[in-house]
Amino acid sequence: MNKLPERKFRAVLSLFATASLFAVNGFAQTTASSDNTPPANSQTPQVLEKYVVTGSNIPTAADALAIPVTVLGHQQIENTGVKTNILDLLRKAMPQFSGNSNLGTENANIASNTTYGGSQIAIHNLSTLVLINGRRVAFDPAEGVGGYEFVDLNMIPIAAVQDIQVLTDGASAIYGSDAVGGVVNIILKKDYNGWEVGGHYGQSTNQGHYRERSGYISGGVSTGRTSVSISAEYTQDDPILQYERPFSNPIYGTTYYPGVIDVFNLSDYSDQRYMLNPKLNAPPGGNQYTIDQLVANGTYTPITASQALHGFNLANYTTLRTNLRRRSAVINVTHDIFGENLSAFGDGMFTNTFTQSQLNAQPLYPNLSDAYLDPFWLGGYPPPPGNMYLPADTPTSPFSQAWMDQGSPADYSKGYVVTAHNRFFTYPRIFQNDSTLFRGVGGLRGKFGDGYTWEVAANLNRYELNYTNPNLVNTVAFDDALASGRLNPFAYTQPAGVLPGNILGTAFFNAVSTLNSFDAKVTGTPFTLPGGQLGFAIGASYTREALAAQPDVNSIPDENGNIGWAGATSLQPFNSHRKITAFYGEVTAPIVSPTMGVPAVHSLNIDLAGRYEEYTQIGSSEVPKVSLRYQPIDDQLTFRGTAGKSFSVPTLYNLYGPISTGFTNSISFNNYGGGTTDQIQFESVSGSNPHLKPSTATTWTAGVVYTPKFAPGLSISIDYRQTVQKNLAGFYDQTVIAQSVELLGPQSPYAGTVHFGNPNGSGVTAPGQLSKANPSSVYLVTPLVNLAAQAVKGTDITVEYGFDTPSIGRFDIASTANIYHSYIAQALPTENYFSYVGHASGNGSVSQGTIPRVRTYTTVNWRYHAYNAFVGHTYVSSVTDIGPGGSAAITPVPVASYQSYDLGLGYDFSKLNANRWLSGLSVNIGANNVFNKMPPLAPAAFPDSNVDQSTYNEIGRFYYVDASYKF
Repeated sequence: MNKLPERKFRAVLSLFATASLFAVNGFAQTTASSDNTPPANSQTPQVLEKYVVTGSNIPTAADALAIPVTVLGHQQIENTGVKTNILDLLRKAMPQFSGNSNLGTENANIASNTTYGGSQIAIHNLSTLVLINGRRVAFDPAEGVGGYEFVDLNMIPIAAVQDIQVLTDGASAIYGSDAVGGVVNIILKKDYNGWEVGGHYGQSTNQGHYRERSGYISGGVSTGRTSVSISAEYTQDDPILQYERPFSNPIYGTTYYPGVIDVFNLSDYSDQRYMLNPKLNAPPGGNQYTIDQLVANGTYTPITASQALHGFNLANYTTLRTNLRRRSAVINVTHDIFGENLSAFGDGMFTNTFTQSQLNAQPLYPNLSDAYLDPFWLGGYPPPPGNMYLPADTPTSPFSQAWMDQGSPADYSKGYVVTAHNRFFTYPRIFQNDSTLFRGVGGLRGKFGDGYTWEVAANLNRYELNYTNPNLVNTVAFDDALASGRLNPFAYTQPAGVLPGNILGTAFFNAVSTLNSFDAKVTGTPFTLPGGQLGFAIGASYTREALAAQPDVNSIPDENGNIGWAGATSLQPFNSHRKITAFYGEVTAPIVSPTMGVPAVHSLNIDLAGRYEEYTQIGSSEVPKVSLRYQPIDDQLTFRGTAGKSFSVPTLYNLYGPISTGFTNSISFNNYGGGTTDQIQFESVSGSNPHLKPSTATTWTAGVVYTPKFAPGLSISIDYRQTVQKNLAGFYDQTVIAQSVELLGPQSPYAGTVHFGNPNGSGVTAPGQLSKANPSSVYLVTPLVNLAAQAVKGTDITVEYGFDTPSIGRFDIASTANIYHSYIAQALPTENYFSYVGHASGNGSVSQGTIPRVRTYTTVNWRYHAYNAFVGHTYVSSVTDIGPGGSAAITPVPVASYQSYDLGLGYDFSKLNANRWLSGLSVNIGANNVFNKMPPLAPAAFPDSNVDQSTYNEIGRFYYVDASYKF
């Protein structure tokens, strides 16, 4: 075996030293390259073809970009071992996808109604635009019922993907709204000749044995003028339940389960809980006992608050990860009508996904009391949400009414209130999302004159979401069953025939999101500058977005804000649309070329871009961008930089959605003149605001790319980035409002949010009014407003090295790191910025998820004849758990760093003179998270599962096999 050349051996050592220094663990991410790029260590000068790369409308050679673009090609996608979910693939391959705005099938718990089974993505936790073949996609209809606004990556089959281009820079000047953190452009397969079938099977070694299965067929035919490519895929992923993972089992935190009661003493406000004898199914009815008698005869046993909280494991019925079933078909067509002068193109996609998650059954709170107690509760001691009252003489109750009243039914200072805690735990709440996306793009393109091109296209999208939510409690039917005695709230299990009956029902809604657009673009090179040809692009587009949702009648709140499903989320019909007209232009100018011989300036290029967009009822946005590329000596060292502005328009739901009325949270504040007001509730009016404006962002990057000739195949890129985003939509904090208005009166910046008598009543005239007013006469009117801000600074580093050896094949080594220097956010203009770098925050309105200071991914890929092998390493630096974050942050609790390793081995039969039936076969086997590393605990930030599943791997060790056959 020949030894490696000394120069290459030193380069390998240098690379791994760099990787170790930065804890860099990158993926084979080629900056603005693709799978057909010549080998990095080729000694022959290469002239790369010009084509449209994400981040510019002007056809440009891949090595001439001034913007940080990464392309994940077929091999990079293959190495991840992720074949069923693009979000999981990107989060693994690119550490730049971090924070709580990257949310997918792991959103299977209490917050599942924010995404309804969809997957959203965000570069550096900032608003990110998702494109398919360079054009927009309809948003997920989850927005129509108060969920997030996002493009659902679950709808895009991996089998149909050619490559994924990721721009990690603000790009609204090129693409418009949402491109604050950058752009993810998913390129579908085209110009494919031949056919390929393949499959993927994977299984976890952990409890439950989570499985993935997928199969696909891809192929195409081409003639001299026409090319047709198609892909079809079927995918199915199993769910994971919380009890199947050690970090989320057990989870305690509720006393509302069968057998528990609490007795509230009106005389001293004491509250004692009791547990029903497990040998009994229910206490004796008949209204004849005191609680002391029931304890004495062994029916109930007193328990402590801690015992009550640790009697029911919430992990038994709750999903940690949803199941997923997807069926999809994609077609891509091109046809030359008159050669290059006129051609037609189009692509179409049909995808149907079904996801399902579940929560524990709805907690029930039947209170045993007389009607006279209602004013007591409304007078400042509100019962839990969904509280239902029983008459004291209900037949299933064991308690004597005389004991409850203590002889004084009109005296609120005497007597007892008994609450039966219960839930129908064998009927968990199920959340089912049946989503269908139809998308079609068709257009014409051609050439004219000397170097001019044009393109026109129509883009039609329709995304429909049918949501069903079985096993909700119908309030009317439940109350009727309680009153008749058919249902016993004190029992462990209900009599046969009671459940599910008509007590449990199914909530549902249908939501539809559409996006239809028409665009036109002209590019060209009108003249030549001393440094080369000047290029330009101008274009315009017209887009209509529409969103509608229709829930079932029991989900729609009545005039008092009540709905027909106990403890469920209220939904309201929604129907709105908007129109967007856009004009944009871009110019790229080579100022200095290598042939000019300018000292210290080998090459200098500048790119200018601008965009104007006008939205119905919102107004307009104008954003510029400038990019610079400079090579001082030769093409070994390149400096690049960008500066520009970006924006994100408010969602349709935030603009035109429902207005909510009800009560504020419990508020405590210091009184003007002394004293305090504790735990008081005012009237509340909040919700959408048609006067919202777009959020605005200023972004800039500065980077360097080094490709030394002394080590062919080595490339190092370092890009510093900074984004400052303002005017994000949010709500004023109710406690902050109350405290400020109480102390400052009309001088408070929040005085305009407080009204007396009704939502449009008189305003604040003096300090001290809130503490003296009847709470039911005070209205806090707090619609969404432009108030929040954030600023993110960091560095992305990518190191790649590829080389061939005479005897043992080719090695490709790549590392990438996402480093946060700062991540600060401001919830209110009157508050200070709060730093989130190195912290995990969740379960709060200002939380950002996990923002590790360093996150890296490193891969080593080896190829030799028919063999290939792969090693991958993920690293996430340690953070601290700060609970909700912001002003509610807790004392930081350490969260350990995280590492995992992946292994893969493949064999390509086509590389050998094998049997003709095997010549098209390729097989890969692998294991992700080889050492079964579980996520580190951060229970205060993520109390529902104890860990951040959007950052760490909750599956654990996972074996897989992939096979494909070409013919």
